[in-house]
Amino acid sequence: MPGWTGTLADRAAAVGAVENKAFVEMAVVNVYAKRAAKLSVHVDPSLLFKRPIVSVRFWANGVLSFGAKGQFEGHTIHKISQPRGAITVMEGYAANVVTHAVMCKDVKEKGCSVMLRGCVPGAVREAQAA
Repeated sequence: MPGWTGTLADRAAAVGAVENKAFVEMAVVNVYAKRAAKLSVHVDPSLLFKRPIVSVRFWANGVLSFGAKGQFEGHTIHKISQPRGAITVMEGYAANVVTHAVMCKDVKEKGCSVMLRGCVPGAVREAQAA
C-alpha cells in the first residue's frame, strides 16, 4: 500500500477507530468527481472484511445514508454528516445489517472517502488461490 495509507492507519489507531495500525490491510478510494455522483446501496460483506469499517473524508463534506433500498425512493433513511477530515466508524448493526449509500442528491461538490479495511484471512487465501 502507498505510504500515505500508513499515515491514515496511524491516525485511525490514535483516535481509537481501529485497535492498531496493523488492522489496516486495504485502502479503497471512492472519488465523487462531480455533483450527483453516488455510491450504490450495499452492506460490506463480513465474510470478506473485518469490522470495524473505517472511512476518512477528504476535499468536501459528505453525507452517508443508512437504510436505503433500491434507488433510494420512498424509504426512510437515516443520514449522518461527514465533515471534511472526519473519521467515520461502522461496526455491529450498522456495518452488518443496515444498508448504506452515498445518494446522488447529497453530493454537492467533488469529494473523496478513503475506506480503511482489514481482510478476513480466509478470504485473502481464497482470492490468492483463484
